[in-house]
Amino acid sequence: MVKTKENLRMTWLLPAQNFIKRRENTLGWLTLGILTLVGLGLRLYHIESIPAVWDEVFNYNVARQDVSTIINTVSNAIEPPLYYFLFRLWSFLCGGANSEFNVRFLSALIGTATIPVSYWLFRQVVGRWWALVGAAMVAVNGYHLYYSQYAKNYVLVTLFAFASLALFLKIISDFKPGKFGLDWRWAAWALVNTLIAYTHYFSVYVVIGEYVMLAILLAIGKLPRLRTLLYTVGSLFVSLILYLPWLPVALRSLHERVSDPGWLYYKLDFDFFYRQAAGFPNLFLGLPLKDEWLFRMALALAVGGAAAGYAAWRLRGRTTTGKNRVVALWILLPAIITPYIGVMIYTNSQLETRNFLGGAGAVIYTLLLLMGQRLGQWKRWAGVIVLLFLSIISIYSLQYYYRTATHGDDYRVMVAQIRQLESQQPRPALMIPMKPVEDVLRFYMRDEELRDILRLPQPPESVIVPPQGLVIAVDQRFADIDWDIKRLIGHLQTYNRKMGHYPFPGGQVFYFLPPE
Repeated sequence: MVKTKENLRMTWLLPAQNFIKRRENTLGWLTLGILTLVGLGLRLYHIESIPAVWDEVFNYNVARQDVSTIINTVSNAIEPPLYYFLFRLWSFLCGGANSEFNVRFLSALIGTATIPVSYWLFRQVVGRWWALVGAAMVAVNGYHLYYSQYAKNYVLVTLFAFASLALFLKIISDFKPGKFGLDWRWAAWALVNTLIAYTHYFSVYVVIGEYVMLAILLAIGKLPRLRTLLYTVGSLFVSLILYLPWLPVALRSLHERVSDPGWLYYKLDFDFFYRQAAGFPNLFLGLPLKDEWLFRMALALAVGGAAAGYAAWRLRGRTTTGKNRVVALWILLPAIITPYIGVMIYTNSQLETRNFLGGAGAVIYTLLLLMGQRLGQWKRWAGVIVLLFLSIISIYSLQYYYRTATHGDDYRVMVAQIRQLESQQPRPALMIPMKPVEDVLRFYMRDEELRDILRLPQPPESVIVPPQGLVIAVDQRFADIDWDIKRLIGHLQTYNRKMGHYPFPGGQVFYFLPPE
């Protein structure tokens, strides 16, 4: 009798439980929307506080050109044209993009779009609420914020990498034996991978890692071999056809870059290499690459991974995550990172770390969330500990970004100094010996302010200070390459003129004024 009453009571509660379940779905989407808006707000917050650097100004100047000029310009660089086309479209929509806000707003939008796409990736492996935890981490991650306020293509690579990995996990988990035919997931995956290749050459490491993963799953019999092989060949063929118009340019550009001895460093710095490789988790979680952080993070991940493995063993048979996805995650990380480490050793450079933000960072995030969900399914208090751990990391990452965010250059200071010097009467002549500096000044200054630009093609020692005085603006990164500044200054010091020097990050201003 008691048992019957209990059954009736549970039956009576079913409508309420179903109602809560429906509201839970709505609440989940509402939370994701709020996180996306918060992420947009963080990416717009103080977006103009950091002065533009030459890379951003270069994008601005390229975007003002016609399509054929854009193609000719970027074909001589190390970057494909997709981001520049998007930037040109955005420049047209906003009326020129000639302000720091307009230049960076496109990156802020792309970075914001990464938040819901990251949720989609995480949902391939973990439940709704743990996926929302991951989306929240992406929303406040200092590294993501930095490149969402940087007018370059790195944040677009991140967006495509998250989408590619989400589609890849969906493919390997939902791929069942059956009739061969068009599969939208494979088609979308091939398209996204092509877009990655059109965004940045080095970021195809994400795609390489995924195809390596497919080969491994095929070799160990985790996927139906004939159908998987046919779809794999088909996706490669589609990507090749879509990339064929740019392939000759890409091969030529990569050959020139790799064969340039000025780009390569033949003396390896293994301490630097170790710090970069050991700092992967710190980097992609938005933490500073400090020695104490490296040890603590490695220890925390080792303990957490071992605990999550034990929890997964205890929960065997009760978990819902597809086995192919879990196996893929653990193999994807070395499959993606190994080619990058090879380039790091070859070039002894950390510059490509930012191009790798999406692939390795997405896998690390997903593994952390999988660890948290497994521990939470085993012991609720263990899941709470992981949640607190991830929350502390995210809060520190956000605080660290807003304390230290800088792009390194400060051309505003150069512009301010030039304006101050040119306010004197008679107005000194402005000499810009290098094209990068002229591009920067044209971004910051009005055309009427620059109408007295003095261009001197002759050697530095032949420069003569005009009667009204001379202001020289140089970019110190290019100074040793394009102009011998020491020889120029030594020559100009022979004149009986008042001389001054303003050094600052990114550039220098020298001035020679008439004697008082």
